[in-house]
Amino acid sequence: MIGEHEEELWLPMPPDEDEEYFRAIKTAMLLTDWTDELPDVRICERYAVGPGDVYGMVESVNWLLHATTELSRMFAPAFHIQIREYEICMKNGIRRELLPLVRLRVSDGSGHAGFSTITLPPRMLYLQRESKQ
Repeated sequence: MIGEHEEELWLPMPPDEDEEYFRAIKTAMLLTDWTDELPDVRICERYAVGPGDVYGMVESVNWLLHATTELSRMFAPAFHIQIREYEICMKNGIRRELLPLVRLRVSDGSGHAGFSTITLPPRMLYLQRESKQ
């Protein structure tokens, strides 16, 4: 991972084996696997973490991304759309190319012809499909 993405890393690899550096790389890899739609079980096995650890990391990053999205709207509008898209990807555990498919049109249940738009994570679609079988 480090060799493949060395030009993308903000900090060079420390000369001594720095545990904090490798923990940060592990977290980045886990979150990359999350947005690459790896199954939760596979992520837990690969990184020797529990589902709650994955959930905690994703929720923490979602909070940071949401704050960054709001700050970018005010102070760096040129980056706002990209950051917002990444926030949606992280929140839903999807790749960027699936963003157009995340938004679904559903009836609002009022009996009117109008529709409201909701965002439903693909992982939830999978769980709903499994529970109906």
